[in-house]
Formats: sequence, structure tokens, C-alpha cells
Amino acid sequence: MIISQYVEALKTLGEAYCEHGRFEEAIEIFEEAINVGPHDPLNIRYRLINLYCLENKDELASNLIEMFSFDDSTMMVFNKALVSFRMQRYDEAIDLLEEGHKRNRFVIGFLLDMSKIKINDIAPSFRPKTRKEAAAYCIQSLRSWYKTKGIMDTLLTMTNKRNVDSSFSN
Repeated sequence: MIISQYVEALKTLGEAYCEHGRFEEAIEIFEEAINVGPHDPLNIRYRLINLYCLENKDELASNLIEMFSFDDSTMMVFNKALVSFRMQRYDEAIDLLEEGHKRNRFVIGFLLDMSKIKINDIAPSFRPKTRKEAAAYCIQSLRSWYKTKGIMDTLLTMTNKRNVDSSFSN
């Protein structure tokens, strides 16, 4: 119980650092939270992977993905795609983006146009494959995606090639 409360406090502090652009300090806090609570019940790993990408620590992001190799969630699939792209494993990244789209058709559209996120899409909890899941992921990770050179163009190209499937950009 005490460890759980400590990890929750660390997560709150890390998010506060993020809100103020203090990403290095947020990384330190989130790393501590992961080390204290190895099962990561608060899913801090997703935020930490994105922060690593934001700070050009791609190898650390890749290592964290490997540490949680059992995680096959939609959020992890999109994080794997981001890290693969950043590490110039483009074919792997495209495959992961396709897989991610199959799992949640809203994520790519939201990444390309955050104005598609409606106020009721923002919620503290969500079910898989929903707009709320996509909104949660995109709000948390958008900076990392925009900072990754070429990835937004890749998403646009993918959506243009799939013009038959309008859900790709909805």
C-alpha cells in the first residue's frame, strides 16, 4: 500500500515536471517510479518512452520497451512504431503502424489533427479501441511524434494511400 502511494506521488510529480517543460527531471522521477514498482500498474512506461524520445534517448526507449516485452497494448504498439522509426527501422515501423491502426483506428487521425479530439474524448479511464484510448495516447505522446523527423509525413502518406479506408484519418 505504501509503495503504491509512493509510486502515485512520483507519477503526479513527474507529470507536474512535464507540464512545466522540465523533461529531464520528469524522466528521473518516472525512472524511479518504474524501479520502485516493477509491475508498473500506473502505466508510467508509456510516458517514459515518449519522454526518452523527446530527449533523443532512443536506446533507453528501446530498452524500456524490451523490459516490458509482455505488453501488447495499443499504446505500446504505437510507442514501438515511434521508436522503430526513430531508430531508422522503417519497415518495422510501418508494420507496427498498420498493426496499431487495426487496434485503434482513431490514433493516427488524432496524431495528424488533434482538433479531432472532442472534450468528451478526454477521460481518466478508457476501454481499448475507443476514441478515449486514442485521445489519451495522443495527448501524452504528441510532442514526441512531432519531434520525430519524417514520421508525420509517413502518417500522411499512409492515410493518402488508404483513401478507400476513411477510418484511417477519422
